[in-house]
Amino acid sequence: MLPLMEETGKKTIHGASALALGLYVAAFFLVFHTLFLDLTRADGDTGWHLAAGRLILEQHNIPIQDPWSFTAEDTVWLNLSWAFDVFLAAGERLMGQGLFLLPQIAGAALLTLVVVCALRLGASPPATLLAVLPLMLYLPQSLTLRPQLITLLSAVAAYACLRFGRSWRWPVFFLPTLTLIWVNTHGGVLLLFPILGAFAAEAILMAQWRRLGWLTFACAICLLMLYANPLGGNLFEAMNRTMAGASRGFIDEWQPVAWGEDAVPTLWLTISALSGALLLHKLLTPYSNTIPRLGHGIAQLLGGGAPEAWISAKHPRPHLADGLLLILFFLLATTALRHVTLWMLLSLPLVARGLTQLRALASAPGLERDLTSPRALRGAWAAMLLAALLAAFAPVSWKRQAAPAWPEEEAGWIVANLPGALVFNHYNYGGLLIERSMGTAKVFVDGRAETAYPGNVLLDYRRFHFMEEGWQDLPKRYGANVILFPLNAPQTEWFRKQPGWREAHTGNVAAVLVREGDER
Repeated sequence: MLPLMEETGKKTIHGASALALGLYVAAFFLVFHTLFLDLTRADGDTGWHLAAGRLILEQHNIPIQDPWSFTAEDTVWLNLSWAFDVFLAAGERLMGQGLFLLPQIAGAALLTLVVVCALRLGASPPATLLAVLPLMLYLPQSLTLRPQLITLLSAVAAYACLRFGRSWRWPVFFLPTLTLIWVNTHGGVLLLFPILGAFAAEAILMAQWRRLGWLTFACAICLLMLYANPLGGNLFEAMNRTMAGASRGFIDEWQPVAWGEDAVPTLWLTISALSGALLLHKLLTPYSNTIPRLGHGIAQLLGGGAPEAWISAKHPRPHLADGLLLILFFLLATTALRHVTLWMLLSLPLVARGLTQLRALASAPGLERDLTSPRALRGAWAAMLLAALLAAFAPVSWKRQAAPAWPEEEAGWIVANLPGALVFNHYNYGGLLIERSMGTAKVFVDGRAETAYPGNVLLDYRRFHFMEEGWQDLPKRYGANVILFPLNAPQTEWFRKQPGWREAHTGNVAAVLVREGDER
């Protein structure tokens, strides 16, 4: 059996109490998300995912040639997210616009799970609530209808299984099934292996050799499951294209975190450092005389000797895997904004446990009993139900009406008035135009990036995006007869003044510029 909490002299929060508090947090998040956040389409990639799912359901196969652009040429389309696309298209048929509630549901599930994990790890409810606040502020940025949702849910589920599974055999049964789903929905499946590696390192340093054997076996099966997808070995080629491609240079979420400017990541880094210092002090202060034995034990272990000295010096046992995950995913988050949410999710249990060391954040006497009472549990479930109903049926007038972020009206105008158009579009607008036109208007580029387009096309788009030398000639060189770019973009302003181009339609978000002689 795996311990739910290492020895700290304090009983861990009961499972029913942890679930109750998690449900209350999720209910609050749903209400906040419904009342104060814009619930319209929030990601430019959702469109092409929907279109791909429709195409797969119609053709009963996964296309390998792009049908929607005029620049993909003979590039093989490696669709890493085909199963997610089918799920979206099937959900659209069943739910219509209700499909856009799924990110809210996923966010509520994530918050419930990480709160339960934090409490089961030994964090107090006040410390957990304090730690979860920054996550609640930042999480909505990642709650869009795209496959990254699967990576967030799968990574947290994998952590929960490895940390709190009722036996060391659980990963062998759960993780391969998770890998099968994950590998067919998002390329983030490779993040499973650093998580497994952190727990394997913990097993080694705790001399839990049987546990290490089960983890190794689970890892081997998961590696084999990576090939249980239609792409086979080409999966790694698609991942390599994405990670090393030119599109990283102009996609905002792939840019590094600007520490000090990006408020929530900077706040989380500060809280992580504080809680880590508190936890380390709590762990080491009563056992300062064991530090020499600790070093000796590590030397013995590395030298092949018996690890008795290490075992005797490590009391109380730190959750080494959680610390490794905090560090590993912090390093990953420094490389790209898109990884910040995952870093916060996987490090929250340890951060909350560290904050518990503050006397002011200790649990109030009797709090666990109060949360475990039948009335509290019924109240938690009722709060979740009411919040879900509010999210589903709240009048539109209750919701914050943000300015349109995507050129939905403009895309509809192009489809209605310019059939057969070759559109030199902004990168973020390609997916929406694909969904609306389904190929009747061809796009220059979209969020599939290197998995569908040759590298030279993306390099040329980057030149246009940053207005580098020769950017003005690119629409003509590619034969584009329509330009779809933001209203006030400098590229739009330049082409407005050029002979041979006319602004045929001005929307709320973008301008449609048409080459003279190509109007319909």
